[in-house]
Amino acid sequence: MQWMQRSRSCPQCRILVTENSIIRTFPTGLSINTDQDVTLMQCQLDDALLKVKQLEAIVKQRNDNVVAVKEELTKKINEVRIVEDKLRLQTDTCRIYEIKLASYIDHIKELDTLQRSPPQGAAAEASRPSAHSRAWVPAPIPAGNPSLLASSRCGFRR
Repeated sequence: MQWMQRSRSCPQCRILVTENSIIRTFPTGLSINTDQDVTLMQCQLDDALLKVKQLEAIVKQRNDNVVAVKEELTKKINEVRIVEDKLRLQTDTCRIYEIKLASYIDHIKELDTLQRSPPQGAAAEASRPSAHSRAWVPAPIPAGNPSLLASSRCGFRR
C-alpha cells in the first residue's frame, strides 16, 4: 500500500479510494503463508474431514434404522390385513347366524300361535295338519366353511 501514501487514487483505474474501500486482488507481504499457517490449516482440514466421516456414519446408521422400521411397518400392515380379513369373515358368519336366528324366532312364534288357537270342531281338526306335522325343521348350520354359510337356505348372499 505504498501507493496510498503517494496518491489517493487506484493505480489501475485512477478512481479515488480510501483504505477501507480497497479490495486486494494481489497478495501482500502479510498474507504469505508460513509453516505455522500451513500446519494450522492442515489440522483444521483433518478435523473437518474427521467430522464429515463421523456425520456420514451417523447418516448411514439412521438410514439403516429407517429401512428396518419400514420393513417392520410392512410386516405389521400385512398382519393388520390378515386380521381384517378374519374379522370380515367372522362378521359375515354373524350376519348369517342373525338371519337364521330371526327365521327360527318367526317359526317359533308361528308354532306358538298354532298351539294356542282353539280347535274349530272335529272336522276342522281332522282337516288341519297338526303342529307337529307342520313344524318347520331348520336346515343344519354348516360349521367352519364360509362358502357353505353363504350358500345356506337363509337367503343371504355375499
